[in-house]
Amino acid sequence: PGDDTAAYNLGVALEDLGRLPEAAQAYESALEADPANAEAHFNLSRLCERLGFLPSGAVENLDACDAELFYFKEVEVHSASGAQE
Repeated sequence: PGDDTAAYNLGVALEDLGRLPEAAQAYESALEADPANAEAHFNLSRLCERLGFLPSGAVENLDACDAELFYFKEVEVHSASGAQE
């Protein structure tokens, strides 16, 4: 925990093994450790597209800034609809 590089690398390995939900969790862990990890943002976005959470081609059509804003907006939406504080 707290090491974004290790979590990112775990995500890549899990994705290569076809363990996609676990890969997504690893990328999310990488982003918790370092919210500015661009590779983890990209891979998580690409994985979400692959799993059908984003329309096909969405990742390629977003520039880096738009992709990051989309990710944070989704986090806010999921956080707001999830556990109540």
